Amino acid sequence: MNHDPIGQSSLNLKQVLKDSYYNFARQIAALVFGLAISALIARGLGVHNQGLYSLALLVPFTITTFTSFGISGANIYYVARGDFDTRRMISTNIILVSLLSVVSIAVGFLAAAYAGKVLFPGVTGWILGLGLLIIPVIFMRDNLLSMLQGFQDFKTYNIAQIYPLVFQMAAVLLFIWQLGMGVEGALLAYLVGNLLGAWLILRRLLQITGPIPRGEFLLDVEIARKMWKYGLQAYLSNVISFFNLRADKYILNYLAGAASLGIYDIAVQMSERVWMISRSVSTVLLPQVSSLQESDAERLKLTTFMVRNVFWASCVVCLLIWPLANPFVLIVYGKAYGQASLAIQWLLPGIISLSASRLLSADTAGRGRPEINTIAAAISLVINLTANLYFIPRLGVAGASLSSSLSYTLTLVLRVIIFSRMTGASWGSLFILTQSDWLFWKNVFGAFWARLGWGRK
Repeated sequence: MNHDPIGQSSLNLKQVLKDSYYNFARQIAALVFGLAISALIARGLGVHNQGLYSLALLVPFTITTFTSFGISGANIYYVARGDFDTRRMISTNIILVSLLSVVSIAVGFLAAAYAGKVLFPGVTGWILGLGLLIIPVIFMRDNLLSMLQGFQDFKTYNIAQIYPLVFQMAAVLLFIWQLGMGVEGALLAYLVGNLLGAWLILRRLLQITGPIPRGEFLLDVEIARKMWKYGLQAYLSNVISFFNLRADKYILNYLAGAASLGIYDIAVQMSERVWMISRSVSTVLLPQVSSLQESDAERLKLTTFMVRNVFWASCVVCLLIWPLANPFVLIVYGKAYGQASLAIQWLLPGIISLSASRLLSADTAGRGRPEINTIAAAISLVINLTANLYFIPRLGVAGASLSSSLSYTLTLVLRVIIFSRMTGASWGSLFILTQSDWLFWKNVFGAFWARLGWGRK
């Protein structure tokens, strides 16, 4: 009798699930630190300044999305495949990051000088300047983390993502609560925390690969060319996907002001915590699918199993969050952010849809077809922008949430259609739980209770 609940032997799915479990544990730790940081900043700044902080932090992320050219995705792909010497990839990454940072900061200063009042209303030049200094840190952190992800060293990957949060929380307590530095203090805390985190990630990478000899710290043109070629395929999709997630913040700030943005930012932070389930799995899924170069059947089994189980797990979590949203917001953030509870509830259906959509996107990219994701992302962005422009003037913060949920849900439908045509998978294989899935969850919870000492003796 086959007791394998997933029905796969050649695919190391147990390792995938183990890696996802550790990744999920890290997400829980990140959730705790993230909520603490979020509450400390929100209460320390107030609603209006929280909106200014959100917009100022959005600026470097927007610019790096435009100027990264998909390099982090290429890192995952090529490290997982083992195509290049990893020390050469590290040196190439550091040099590329340095060059791109200079260009990005220059672009940011030009945008602030010529269109700052339109793009970033209410944000001072000093705050924008601090935000731009975060750009090299974002580049370095994300690119080095993507290499750890490609190595599938998820234990280190998970620990490395906790470091910045620990440092950032300490800095928030110092700069905002002790020194009263306001928005500038919040940005400095983010900068300091992630700078120290990036340094520790680089140290760990060099421990894995060995030190780079001084004479070999060079830009490898062949590696850069291949990374550039792969990254450009995913680049447009990454840009569109970013605006699909964040365009509502720009529109809400422009139409309703910084205070509304501050409230909505809290709602987004809370709702997106549900993504820790799909992020945990997709982080592991992309390098796994990339490494299964000749195993289409195994890829399909892995992805369909993950999608349907993550989808329903996200549904359960969101059903639990829905009634708790209002009391949680009032207790943790205060009455000033009370409107965020309704915005959270309206975001949850979209969060469920995007959880499954994220995994389908990771599978497509892992098959070396990131350009397909661009099509789905572009259609989703059009829906998102149209819905935001219609609903925000009528419903305010809740309108932004409704627009996002509508866009994310339609994107999931589109991705399922594309995935089904590309692989031949049925819709049922993606959304209907099987008997083996129930057995899998029974085993998972059984092992969990046993570890806690609650199982039968």
